[in-house]
Amino acid sequence: MVTVAFPGIIQETVFTFPGVSKRKMELKKQFELTNKEGLHARPAMKLVETASRFLSEILIRHKGKEVNAKSIMSVLTLGASKGMMLEFVIKGEDADSAMAAIEVLISGKFDEG
Repeated sequence: MVTVAFPGIIQETVFTFPGVSKRKMELKKQFELTNKEGLHARPAMKLVETASRFLSEILIRHKGKEVNAKSIMSVLTLGASKGMMLEFVIKGEDADSAMAAIEVLISGKFDEG
């Protein structure tokens, strides 16, 4: 297990196991929502569209709740507003690419400016 800290991102934890294929990779990363309105309908849909491009299981944890990032209804139930922290847990063979795409989306404030 490797834990790395990055500016603007709380932490990234990568679990790797000797002799186990990349399909078993699990990534965890926390992000702060910095866009103006938080995770309302438009950014939630962009997040779901981004997550749905990948084969990996993508979960979001917030305030003790865990939801499927590929379900718009689930994502909206989080009620996450600006300044709140979301933890993403991604498991699968394309976990690296999925986490990178989500990071770009969130750090770009969901293209909302």
